[in-house]
Amino acid sequence: MHGAGSLGACAPARLQQSGRGRAPDVRFNAPKFPPRLTEPLKHNSYVRSAQFSPDGWRVVTASSDKTARVWDARTGQPLTESLKHDAGVLSAQFSPDGWRVLTASRDRTARVWDARTGQPVCEPLMHNNIVWSAEFSPMGSAW
Repeated sequence: MHGAGSLGACAPARLQQSGRGRAPDVRFNAPKFPPRLTEPLKHNSYVRSAQFSPDGWRVVTASSDKTARVWDARTGQPLTESLKHDAGVLSAQFSPDGWRVLTASRDRTARVWDARTGQPVCEPLMHNNIVWSAEFSPMGSAW
């Protein structure tokens, strides 16, 4: 994370006297961060999960804005249309081969998508309650 809030936990602080009669300033010896690789991957609400594809070239994100997105990890540009649900998406992950995306949502469904086109692969997998997470088996099947 790049932010002042993250520095206190990892950078040593030193007190520096700022002048006679003044309280000392706390300064952080911040580590040097690498340059940002892409623009932020933006949604219209909170991002609930993010995962790199097995080959490392794409990222899938899940958001409370009722969508998941597949992004180019190099450019930060979306690669597909939004993967839409009727309520917030809580998790999204690539299949082990990278060809599919599995999403889990507050709309009581899990859905399987083609990771290259963003199109549904099958009908939504209906549940009786919120689907907090879903995971592919190591062999690649979703169910």
